[in-house]
Amino acid sequence: RRVTHTPTLFVMPHCGRQLYSNVLSSNWSAKGLRRVHVLGNSFAAYAQSLSADEHHRALSWCHLLQAAPLTAEVSCGMPAVRADRFDNAFNNLSLHSFTPPPADDAFWLKAFTALPGDEPLAHLDIIPASVSPSTESAQVA
Repeated sequence: RRVTHTPTLFVMPHCGRQLYSNVLSSNWSAKGLRRVHVLGNSFAAYAQSLSADEHHRALSWCHLLQAAPLTAEVSCGMPAVRADRFDNAFNNLSLHSFTPPPADDAFWLKAFTALPGDEPLAHLDIIPASVSPSTESAQVA
């Protein structure tokens, strides 16, 4: 989590949605979001990957989904050609910037709920810090 005080580019390819959400939540204000720019996976692709029920559930705690209407997304990646090729690694890389409403807008009155500990979506693409590569391989063996 990092609060910006000047315009800041976060270079975050291949990060999980919760890491993007952390950056947004740390800068969740009209001033803060104007300073944030993210080069990372397509936020639209994350949103589109959810079912309607999942999207509705996550909207109460996921800043990435709440920021969707404020987000300008420009694709920087090349379309995937073949699934087994390394040159597809950045196929959904996008540059994101934000145009938030004024600080006194009703948008900012929406309350977020705490991230539910048992919410599978929150942990879908997060590797717990307690799992290291050495303990993970030991557990598999």
